[in-house]
Amino acid sequence: MEKAFLMLNPRSGTREGKLQFFNIVNTLSEKYDLRVHLTKSTQDIIETAKEITEQTVIVCGGDGTLSHTLEGLRLAGREDLIGYGEECLVRPER
Repeated sequence: MEKAFLMLNPRSGTREGKLQFFNIVNTLSEKYDLRVHLTKSTQDIIETAKEITEQTVIVCGGDGTLSHTLEGLRLAGREDLIGYGEECLVRPER
């Protein structure tokens, strides 16, 4: 099973969105050997991103969470991990 890293900001989004975090983790865990990090601060996101070793990185949060994760990857010289693919989006069921 492929390893993946999930950067998850529990303070991001609406109450309804926060309820989806468990669904997101469960869904991703079916496809990946998943390591999850719950973010604490901007600096925490950047420093954690600099230490990511997995080849698949998934960010769940707002614009800031994504931006700071990308910054950490860039500082670590891991531009090879930066990309976008709609097939990796998990949409909540309605």
